[in-house]
Amino acid sequence: MSDGTSQTSLRELVQQQVDIKWEDFSRKHPHLAGAVDRSVLIDSTVRRLADDPAYRAAMDQAAKDETAMAVGAKVVELVETWVTRILGL
Repeated sequence: MSDGTSQTSLRELVQQQVDIKWEDFSRKHPHLAGAVDRSVLIDSTVRRLADDPAYRAAMDQAAKDETAMAVGAKVVELVETWVTRILGL
């Protein structure tokens, strides 16, 4: 995943979570909710998350898992090719 793609995805995830939790937040803090610019809050959260070591570790693991899945799919493809050849299909 490129940085641009992961940043877009992270921003979308943060925005979804803000949207989900906004009603509860505005009920608890009505004046603050009225004063907060949601896009600034989302962008700030994205920047802070991107620097979080736990987030980075999770993304590193996800990349490794994605690579392993791609390798596994290639192995299956090669096995299928060889079985097809051996069976003359």
